[in-house]
Amino acid sequence: EQSQHFQLEAIDINKIFLELFSQNLKAKEKEYGNNSVSALLKQDLFQKYHQSFNKKVVHICLGGTLGNFDDQSSEMWEILRTNANKEDLLLLGLKSDAHLDIDLEKYKTNRYYPQFVLSHEESINPRLISWHGSEDGYIRMIYNTYEVFRTRRFSLDSLKQESKENGFIFQDAWMCEYNHAVVALFKRTD
Repeated sequence: EQSQHFQLEAIDINKIFLELFSQNLKAKEKEYGNNSVSALLKQDLFQKYHQSFNKKVVHICLGGTLGNFDDQSSEMWEILRTNANKEDLLLLGLKSDAHLDIDLEKYKTNRYYPQFVLSHEESINPRLISWHGSEDGYIRMIYNTYEVFRTRRFSLDSLKQESKENGFIFQDAWMCEYNHAVVALFKRTD
C-alpha cells in the first residue's frame, strides 16, 4: 500500500481463491490510485512453482502449505530453495502445535469437512473415516485405507531449526495472543 508499484506472483490449486485474490488486488488498485500491481496468478500445484522475477523477492506461504507435504516438508523446502535467491525473504503463516488436540477434535466433529475433502466422491460412508493426530504435529484423515487429508502444526523452535537446515535463517515472528497461529519471517542465506 505504500509503494508505487509491486510485482506479485501467486500459485494455488483453487481457482476460486485465485479469482477472489485477483478481485481483491483490483480493489486495492482503486483504493490506492497511485499504485499499480503486476500480478501473475497461476492455478497449479505448489510443486510446479517457479519464480520468474529476478529481483529480490518475498516468498509467502500461508495456511496449510507446509502441512500439505509429508516427510517433514522436505519437498516444500526444496521448492523454496530452488526458487529463492540469496537475501530473498520467506514469510510463513501457519498454526502452531500448541493446541493440536483441540484442532484434531475440531476436524473430527466438523460434519462438513469430510464433504469438502471428499467432494470428488459420489457418496461418502462416514464409517470409513478416521482421524489421527501424531507427535510430529500432523493431523491426518483416512478414508477407507487412503490418506485423503494432511495438515501439520509446528512449534516455532522446530520451524526455526527446519528452516535453518534448508538455508533460511529466522528473522522475526509474530504469535497470536492464544499461541495458536504464527507468522514467521526468514531470509535465504546461501
